[in-house]
Amino acid sequence: MKIQLLIWCEFTIDQHRVGYVPLWEDDPNYIREVQQQMDAGMPLCDCSNCNPAGSESVMEALSMATKDNFDDILQNTYTGPVNVDLTPKYPPRANNPMKRKFTEDDKAEIETFTKHLSNNLHNYYDTEISPDGNLRGADLFDADDCVAILSHMGNIVEPKYLKKIIGAECFEGLARPP
Repeated sequence: MKIQLLIWCEFTIDQHRVGYVPLWEDDPNYIREVQQQMDAGMPLCDCSNCNPAGSESVMEALSMATKDNFDDILQNTYTGPVNVDLTPKYPPRANNPMKRKFTEDDKAEIETFTKHLSNNLHNYYDTEISPDGNLRGADLFDADDCVAILSHMGNIVEPKYLKKIIGAECFEGLARPP
């Protein structure tokens, strides 16, 4: 608890008054502060300057820290297991969506799909979304996007999945449900 208070006090000190945090024991400001604490009868704090051995034990036990044992670790009363399973400390990995692999035999079907989807989307954009705009549908959506959609076809069950695959909406209404 003392370390938490010390850290809190350290961050709330007027930085213009102190200007820096002493890093060495021979710093005159540090020596003066320690002397003031001793004169006031305050116990030594548990920082790495005042208690280097205690800070080493805290660092060694930090990988085993939980909400329940953190105070024990700070007070150096925690005795944990030697071999610790740290797997709960790491977040679970997300499963990658299944991606379809294509063969050389699929090339004609891919080209047909790409041409059909691209033409329809470019036509829709150029006539409905931005008929007189400087940006054309072909500038926003290309064959790579078509192949990405085709290879993840089984995973696209909602518009948000389409957005993930092609990198969000290319233009307003692209990923809108029919």
